[in-house]
Amino acid sequence: MLAWAGVGGLMKLFGRHAMRLIANAERSRLAATISGHVTGQGAVVAFQRDAYERLRDAAAPPYTFADAREGRLRSSSAAGCPVQLLSAPPTRMAHSQMFRRVLEEYADVIADSGPSPQALP
Repeated sequence: MLAWAGVGGLMKLFGRHAMRLIANAERSRLAATISGHVTGQGAVVAFQRDAYERLRDAAAPPYTFADAREGRLRSSSAAGCPVQLLSAPPTRMAHSQMFRRVLEEYADVIADSGPSPQALP
Protein backbone atom coordinates (compact mmCIF):
# COMPACT_ATOMS: atom_id res chain seq x y z
CA MET A 1 0.00 0.00 0.00
CA LEU A 2 2.78 2.48 0.82
CA ALA A 3 4.24 2.02 -2.66
CA TRP A 4 1.34 4.11 -3.98
CA ALA A 5 1.68 6.89 -1.42
CA GLY A 6 2.85 10.44 -2.13
CA VAL A 7 4.58 11.61 -5.27
CA GLY A 8 5.76 8.08 -6.06
CA GLY A 9 2.15 6.90 -6.26
CA LEU A 10 1.22 9.78 -8.54
CA MET A 11 4.21 8.91 -10.72
CA LYS A 12 2.91 5.35 -11.07
CA LEU A 13 -0.61 6.54 -11.75
CA PHE A 14 0.13 9.18 -14.38
CA GLY A 15 3.60 8.21 -15.65
CA ARG A 16 6.81 10.25 -15.78
CA HIS A 17 5.97 12.20 -18.92
CA ALA A 18 2.59 13.38 -17.60
CA MET A 19 4.10 14.23 -14.21
CA ARG A 20 6.78 16.32 -15.92
CA LEU A 21 4.08 18.21 -17.86
CA ILE A 22 2.05 18.74 -14.68
CA ALA A 23 5.14 19.91 -12.75
CA ASN A 24 6.12 22.37 -15.50
CA ALA A 25 2.59 23.79 -15.63
CA GLU A 26 2.55 24.09 -11.85
CA ARG A 27 5.93 25.88 -11.86
CA SER A 28 4.59 28.41 -14.38
CA ARG A 29 1.44 28.93 -12.32
CA LEU A 30 3.48 29.40 -9.14
CA ALA A 31 5.88 31.80 -10.87
CA ALA A 32 2.93 34.01 -11.85
CA THR A 33 1.50 33.87 -8.33
CA ILE A 34 4.88 34.59 -6.71
CA SER A 35 5.67 37.51 -8.99
CA GLY A 36 2.21 38.99 -8.44
CA HIS A 37 1.91 38.57 -4.70
CA VAL A 38 5.27 38.01 -2.99
CA THR A 39 7.82 40.77 -2.59
CA GLY A 40 11.53 40.49 -1.90
CA GLN A 41 10.56 41.05 1.72
CA GLY A 42 8.72 37.74 1.85
CA ALA A 43 9.57 34.12 1.22
CA VAL A 44 8.26 30.92 -0.26
CA VAL A 45 8.46 27.80 1.92
CA ALA A 46 8.43 24.49 0.04
CA PHE A 47 7.07 21.53 1.98
CA GLN A 48 7.87 18.90 -0.65
CA ARG A 49 11.18 17.88 -2.21
CA ASP A 50 9.85 18.17 -5.76
CA ALA A 51 8.53 21.68 -5.07
CA TYR A 52 11.92 22.83 -3.79
CA GLU A 53 13.74 21.22 -6.73
CA ARG A 54 11.40 22.79 -9.31
CA LEU A 55 11.45 26.28 -7.76
CA ARG A 56 15.07 26.65 -6.62
CA ASP A 57 17.72 28.72 -8.36
CA ALA A 58 20.32 26.72 -10.28
CA ALA A 59 23.01 27.94 -7.86
CA ALA A 60 21.09 26.75 -4.77
CA PRO A 61 22.01 23.42 -3.20
CA PRO A 62 20.12 20.37 -4.48
CA TYR A 63 17.74 18.63 -2.10
CA THR A 64 19.19 16.13 0.32
CA PHE A 65 17.38 14.64 3.28
CA ALA A 66 20.14 15.72 5.69
CA ASP A 67 20.13 19.32 4.46
CA ALA A 68 16.31 19.51 4.52
CA ARG A 69 16.20 18.09 8.04
CA GLU A 70 18.61 20.76 9.29
CA GLY A 71 17.03 23.67 7.40
CA ARG A 72 20.02 24.24 5.14
CA LEU A 73 18.13 24.36 1.84
CA ARG A 74 17.72 27.96 0.78
CA SER A 75 17.61 29.66 -2.58
CA SER A 76 17.87 33.37 -3.37
CA SER A 77 15.05 33.06 -5.87
CA ALA A 78 11.89 31.01 -6.35
CA ALA A 79 10.71 30.13 -9.85
CA GLY A 80 12.95 32.88 -11.22
CA CYS A 81 11.42 35.54 -8.97
CA PRO A 82 13.62 37.57 -6.60
CA VAL A 83 12.22 36.12 -3.38
CA GLN A 84 13.94 33.63 -1.12
CA LEU A 85 12.92 29.98 -1.21
CA LEU A 86 13.22 27.88 1.94
CA SER A 87 12.74 24.11 2.08
CA ALA A 88 10.95 22.74 5.13
CA PRO A 89 12.08 19.45 6.65
CA PRO A 90 10.29 16.31 5.40
CA THR A 91 6.63 16.47 6.40
CA ARG A 92 6.77 13.02 8.00
CA MET A 93 8.77 14.79 10.74
CA ALA A 94 6.13 17.49 11.25
CA HIS A 95 5.53 16.55 14.88
CA SER A 96 9.19 16.65 15.85
CA GLN A 97 11.06 19.35 17.75
CA MET A 98 13.51 19.58 14.84
CA PHE A 99 10.71 20.49 12.42
CA ARG A 100 9.46 23.18 14.79
CA ARG A 101 12.99 24.55 15.31
CA VAL A 102 13.60 24.87 11.56
CA LEU A 103 10.26 26.61 10.97
CA GLU A 104 10.99 29.00 13.84
CA GLU A 105 14.38 29.79 12.25
CA TYR A 106 12.64 30.42 8.94
CA ALA A 107 10.12 32.72 10.65
CA ASP A 108 13.06 34.75 11.97
CA VAL A 109 14.67 34.84 8.51
CA ILE A 110 11.42 36.04 6.95
CA ALA A 111 10.86 38.64 9.70
CA ASP A 112 14.43 39.91 9.26
CA SER A 113 13.88 40.37 5.51
CA GLY A 114 10.90 42.68 6.09
CA PRO A 115 10.98 46.46 5.93
CA SER A 116 13.00 48.24 8.58
CA PRO A 117 10.96 49.92 11.36
CA GLN A 118 12.04 53.34 9.97
CA ALA A 119 10.42 52.48 6.63
CA LEU A 120 7.04 51.80 8.20
CA PRO A 121 4.47 54.64 8.14
